[in-house]
Amino acid sequence: MRFTVPLVVCATALLALGSSAAAQCMDDWLPVDGLPGVTGDLPVGAAVAWDPDGAGPSPELLVLGGGFVGAGEVPVNGLAAWDGAAWRDVGGGVSGGRVWALAVYNGELIVAGDFQSVGAGDGQVAARTIARWDGAAWHAMGSGATGSVSPVVFDLTLYDGDLVATGRFTHMNGVVVNAVTRWDGAQWHPTP
Repeated sequence: MRFTVPLVVCATALLALGSSAAAQCMDDWLPVDGLPGVTGDLPVGAAVAWDPDGAGPSPELLVLGGGFVGAGEVPVNGLAAWDGAAWRDVGGGVSGGRVWALAVYNGELIVAGDFQSVGAGDGQVAARTIARWDGAAWHAMGSGATGSVSPVVFDLTLYDGDLVATGRFTHMNGVVVNAVTRWDGAQWHPTP
């Protein structure tokens, strides 16, 4: 499995060793095992490592989110995963927008952005701006972000056991939060 991790090592080496190290680091960016990346007009907006079965036998996935429509030869809707050998779709992706942020919270993949629903076909779920994927099904996380002309969740992070979402919104699931909110696993709360 080849990723672009050597860039961090090279950046550190460049700072420590000066310009003579630059020539040795410039050719470290390679396609993932020679396979094409994502395609479409809108780029990748987020990436996260996620292991859907924890310590189980399945490999950890590199999950990408954005506005792209393909990953390698696989058609996707803004959400794709690399398993170390091939690209795959993640739950049918998102509809009506794009993915801006990804996180892993309580073992589930959290997907956020400016979309209106997640999944495809009979598995489609109305989930405005944020949803969670448990590896088999999508789940809404309340009614989503509102209160802006175009509400968007731009970033996700974990803090003190909660999931924190930030972006361009005034309400999350009807609660006044003014662009910053936290999810305790069951509901959204304003941050102090």
